Amino acid sequence: MHPFFKHLFTPLWILLFFLCACKKDEPLSSGIDIFYKSMTSLKLEVAYEEGAEPYAISTSGDNVWEYAELNIESLFVQRPLALDVIVPNGLNEMTAIPDQNKTGFTVDNILGLANHYRKSTGNETDGNIFILFLNGYYRQDDTLRQTVMGLHVTGTTVVAVFKPLIASSHVTRVVREFVEQGVVIHEAGHALGMVNNGLPLASPHHDSAHGAHCTNSECVMYWQNERTANITGFVQNYFGGSKRMIFGDECVADVVNYQP
Repeated sequence: MHPFFKHLFTPLWILLFFLCACKKDEPLSSGIDIFYKSMTSLKLEVAYEEGAEPYAISTSGDNVWEYAELNIESLFVQRPLALDVIVPNGLNEMTAIPDQNKTGFTVDNILGLANHYRKSTGNETDGNIFILFLNGYYRQDDTLRQTVMGLHVTGTTVVAVFKPLIASSHVTRVVREFVEQGVVIHEAGHALGMVNNGLPLASPHHDSAHGAHCTNSECVMYWQNERTANITGFVQNYFGGSKRMIFGDECVADVVNYQP
């Protein structure tokens, strides 16, 4: 378990915003139960295209990925089996892939790259979410979706993050680091079955009008956290906040109460 878990609610001088999207036209695999039945570790396996390097070690020398580690682990601390989340500690623990010479990436492109570069799909006790950082945008129906920062392919444990939007999200690097981690956390939430995306609801908080998102505006899974128009306001609202756990109580309860 993450050694800083006991500091879950210590001050963080800025919370984040992020933009994301998820493909919703396929049913989630029944394999979702593995996360909640027998899994004791979960690796966030990361690959990145040339020019789309993730933030790894911050200017202060901290591992940026500890934020995702902390948030995902915290979901499982009240379950019978706690989850040890394994994150990369530097670019040397990620997989570099060649420049794909693409402006836009379709779901098929993303899955093709995952099939080629992913090292593990995990097993019943040691899980894997594959996160692919791309130097381009999401292409859907021949249209570049230039407001979509992240994508979880429903029915898989594959996530894409579109780096140009992260890079242009704010002039300050520390803000961009938390924006990027917010995208990762949100999309990992979808991969874990949120919201009503394979993981049963413990309370009625599914915003069905906006896909697999939460009605709680203070939750990382809230739908408006994916809209470009809300970037400035969302970030400013959380300056000086003390909350490090960004999943809302309703989403946490879904995880805690699920009995596959």
